[in-house]
Amino acid sequence: MHLKCYIWTFVLCLSSTFAFSQSDVDTSALRKWIKSTDYTSFIRHDLNAVEYDNPQSVAAFFDQLSRTNQRKLTILHIGDSHVQADIGANYTRNYLQLIFGYGGRGSIFPYAAANTHSAQDYSTTCTGKWKSANDLASPPKFSLGISGVTIRSMDSTASFAFTFNSERAQLKPHYTRLDLFCATGDSCFAMEYAVDGGSWRRIQASEQVSSIQYTCTLDVAPIYELKFRCVKSDSLQRCVEIYGVSLSSAKEEGILYHSVGINGARINAVHKMNYLSEQLKTIRPDLVWFDLCANDMAFGDFDSLTVRRDLDKALDIIRQAQPEVRIVLSDMQDIYIKGRNVVNAQRYSNFIRNYAKEKGVAFYDYYRVAGGRYSMKKWNKNGLCAKDMCHLSKEGYSLKGQLCANAILQSYLHYLQFPERSLLLKDTVQARVIEEKTSTVVETKDKTDHPENNNKPQKKKSGGHKVHVVKKGESLYSIAKKYNTTVAKLKSLNKLKSDTIKQGQKLYVS
Repeated sequence: MHLKCYIWTFVLCLSSTFAFSQSDVDTSALRKWIKSTDYTSFIRHDLNAVEYDNPQSVAAFFDQLSRTNQRKLTILHIGDSHVQADIGANYTRNYLQLIFGYGGRGSIFPYAAANTHSAQDYSTTCTGKWKSANDLASPPKFSLGISGVTIRSMDSTASFAFTFNSERAQLKPHYTRLDLFCATGDSCFAMEYAVDGGSWRRIQASEQVSSIQYTCTLDVAPIYELKFRCVKSDSLQRCVEIYGVSLSSAKEEGILYHSVGINGARINAVHKMNYLSEQLKTIRPDLVWFDLCANDMAFGDFDSLTVRRDLDKALDIIRQAQPEVRIVLSDMQDIYIKGRNVVNAQRYSNFIRNYAKEKGVAFYDYYRVAGGRYSMKKWNKNGLCAKDMCHLSKEGYSLKGQLCANAILQSYLHYLQFPERSLLLKDTVQARVIEEKTSTVVETKDKTDHPENNNKPQKKKSGGHKVHVVKKGESLYSIAKKYNTTVAKLKSLNKLKSDTIKQGQKLYVS
């Protein structure tokens, strides 16, 4: 395995000529945050930005991003199995908070009671008898909130606990606001909580702020443990139903980053969250990062009508509950299912660009950024994905989280300089046209005809130079290796100023 690494300050070509002025933001300092030490050669750094046709689709979010020292900014990241483990999202959370301030850990859930895995920065345990439901069923057995999963117990001795990983959780002393989302009413058990082995405290009726939410102020912020238990304090009480928990800062500053995801969730998961609207009104997100689509695309043909219908309904629910919220639609990266490449990932990438422009929302073309079609083979070669070539490894999810954070920062810099201009990367569109013309042909060919395995002899130009036509997924490094030369020699021979090359481009290789 050979991993080509670059140690560089990451500044996209679209921002190379920025000349900042008339801004309260220290853009020079901000620019230095956009960097990486682990970018591999097949990642499309030049496309790594949140794109938008209408600046108003991001203006409110970016304006607030510059004032996180005065008002807390809230991000809600909704996804599936790629988000439930929270490795990538946790990287994005910690990185943005490092720059803009720590507003809170956000949503956590007692996954052990639902018989599924926790996020990577905490583990959960439970006692007693619990039943669960999630957004995969139609309809779910229980009502659901933004977590997409609910647990219920009729056991008055039932409990659950969170144990935080001190290296990953990044909990701060001012994370003393505790929100418990649960069913309320005379038939519900009372709830108590304890922090880091301290005494139990009863949640009071005066702390109820909505029909499904209690907000408490902790005496001390959790460092390693947060426990909850049921208490039957009245004969009418028969059960408890939990929709989620949130930890946040008592201060009105920094970034509060909620990430919620359930293995197998689809776009229509949003339609099944009965309490989504009510929770959106209380958590008041400034940005919803919509990261659902992989399970819709993994099987069958691409049904644009169904996808459009499900997206329309999801966006309507979010906007009706929070009219001022800004939305980013993210597509999926290249994946394989049972060894077969999923072409729907490419088709959804094509679809979402036009759909986002039509709906006036921003979009993140992660499919292109991650390398486009067949790029998962490169992720696999470099230890960045799981054996199923659908999910990522820990290192892969960390890279994804880093790319997402950098995409937000890069677009923020563009907005600061050009607040009235759109941000659409033309070379992405041009590459898409080329790919659309060839994808159908590629699908029907034998694997020996795959672009990565095409070893036909290359033509020679007059003058004795051997010429290579760049194929999809190739980089200067892979071409140099193929012809037993170096990247430096290729750049010199072709008078290239950067490592960026395009499909169809002709290069001298000798």
